[in-house]
Amino acid sequence: SFSFAAHEALKAYQTSLGDEPLLAHLGSLYGGNPTKGAELFASHPAAQCARCHSVVANAHQNLAGPNLSDVGQNNRHYLLESLLDPSAAFSSEDNFSLTLNNGETMSGTLISENPESIELQTLEATWQVQRSDIASSQKTISAMPAMAPLVSGEDLRDLVAYLTTLKKPSSIKKPLAQKPKRHHPSLRNESSP
Repeated sequence: SFSFAAHEALKAYQTSLGDEPLLAHLGSLYGGNPTKGAELFASHPAAQCARCHSVVANAHQNLAGPNLSDVGQNNRHYLLESLLDPSAAFSSEDNFSLTLNNGETMSGTLISENPESIELQTLEATWQVQRSDIASSQKTISAMPAMAPLVSGEDLRDLVAYLTTLKKPSSIKKPLAQKPKRHHPSLRNESSP
């Protein structure tokens, strides 16, 4: 149990951090358990990460959030910020709300676009929308909730540890092992040539 002085010191420190969410959670950058993080990602009752995100490369699922199969390519600060303040970390350029010419609206994540159409991933499905059918479009903030109120500091640390493991397989091929030499130079008999 904290003493009153320790509690007051902690409170003063937290107040000194201001509104910067990352500073208060820097302890979550390292030391997490990736196995626990994977379990949290798959089944945490409040965070529900797997409900919106896939970690399987090239998975074509109708999920609201981006595929995270290679999110571990990013640094730990970015990963932590994306959990604490998703709208600040993730590009809002990827989140759109469209109003169609018929008055219908749809919101989702931009998958691809070309001069003729936009491919948008909504909660229900992936839609190919012709630009000629779009009355207006607007960039929106992330629908992902901030994780700090939903998970403990230890859980946050484990999630960061897990997310760092999500990387594309390396395309660099390892060189083939060299054929072993018959004799190591240090084992040569001085009398042999």
